[in-house]
Amino acid sequence: MEKRGTPFTGILFAGVMMTQTGPQVLEFNVRLGDPETQSLLPLIEEDLLPYFYQASLGKLSEMPPQIRHKKMAAVHVVLAAAGYPGTEGPIQKGDIIHVSPDLPIGEKLKLYMSGVSKKESGELVTNGGRVMGLSALAANRMEARKICYREITKISF
Repeated sequence: MEKRGTPFTGILFAGVMMTQTGPQVLEFNVRLGDPETQSLLPLIEEDLLPYFYQASLGKLSEMPPQIRHKKMAAVHVVLAAAGYPGTEGPIQKGDIIHVSPDLPIGEKLKLYMSGVSKKESGELVTNGGRVMGLSALAANRMEARKICYREITKISF
């Protein structure tokens, strides 16, 4: 990017999809809140803050990232509100969210909330398209997927 005259400092995420003709780039983004990132961050074993700090000073080259990661796979599933993505009508908001206390949130299972609001009564309700996401870590992708879809049944709205 620097050679093109558009230098960039930070994390550039490439969304790639495998097709019959090979990998195709769908998007580039620089946010850490996307579902793709929510499956990748739990795999990183170290603190990223020192890298972010060095990048903010323009000194990342003095501390080249050598990110250690868990030898695992991750799967992330987004739970979306009724009507998402809104192309056929409005996205439904205000549905009460039920999360079973049996959902084993921990190091290998993460729950991320995004399109969620809290009522005065304390109840969580849907308030956007991508309501929440569940990430599972396991030895391989198929096992992570199996865990994710098993545990996602403990969430409803």
